[in-house]
This record gives sequence, C-alpha cells and structure tokens, in this order.
Amino acid sequence: MVGVESPVNWGEEEKFGVLVKKEDIEKAIEKLMDDENYESEERRKRVKELAEMAKRGVEEGGSSHFNV
Repeated sequence: MVGVESPVNWGEEEKFGVLVKKEDIEKAIEKLMDDENYESEERRKRVKELAEMAKRGVEEGGSSHFNV
C-alpha cells in the first residue's frame, strides 16, 4: 500500500520534495496487477463500479450533467 508520512496541502509540494519512493509505487502497482491476488481483484472491480457511476453522472440527465 502506498501511503504518506505527512499530508501536503495543494500547491506546497515543492517545499517537501519527493515523499513517495519509486520502490513503494512499484510494489503497489505489482500488487494491483497480480491476477492471483484477491485484494487486487476486488480493487479492480471497485474501480470499474466507480467508472460506471462517473460515466452515468455526466451523461445527459445524470447527477453532474449540468455541473460539467
């Protein structure tokens, strides 16, 4: 899991430098891409559900249609 040691406000990134190491990102991506990992399968399923909700939201008559 990729986490943060301390929160950074929007626009203040350059004050702190790199907070997430590339090795941590690599591990998280490998874990997500692992087809035999139950957690990865559940995350991909949830992403598909959220993508469908977002798509419906911006369609004509959707919950966010007039805000786009």
